[in-house]
Amino acid sequence: MIEHTYQQLLLDKGLSPRAVSASKRQALLSQVYQFWAPSSSNPQTPPPHSTGAAVDVTLTDASGEAIDMGSPIDELSSRSYPNYFATSADSQQQYHHSREQLSVLLSAVGFQRHPHEWWHFSYGDQLWAWLSGVSSACYGSTT
Repeated sequence: MIEHTYQQLLLDKGLSPRAVSASKRQALLSQVYQFWAPSSSNPQTPPPHSTGAAVDVTLTDASGEAIDMGSPIDELSSRSYPNYFATSADSQQQYHHSREQLSVLLSAVGFQRHPHEWWHFSYGDQLWAWLSGVSSACYGSTT
């Protein structure tokens, strides 16, 4: 997903992979790493989704249709931040309300929301431990 997202970012910016300098590549990858954890074979730092401790979810209406949350899951932009629409115009307050509703529902059963992704919730991984203030994660360490 890191490489896919990096390639998508290049495409979105109209950049050729061969024309990107090493420093520009690092700057672009830093954007990607705000949303995707680097892969790791270290059992102390397993990728959250690979452990089953992290899920990407949204709300649906009574007919099972996804509710518009203001940005799609995995969008690499500031619109993905949970509180992006908190101070928006009235016409966009529905997005903030829906995001908050999702967070309240999942927080009530112990999940923690990723600070940069309205859709990403964890239970048992390093992020969950850090946000929950517990001393250790169920999967991997907290250090």
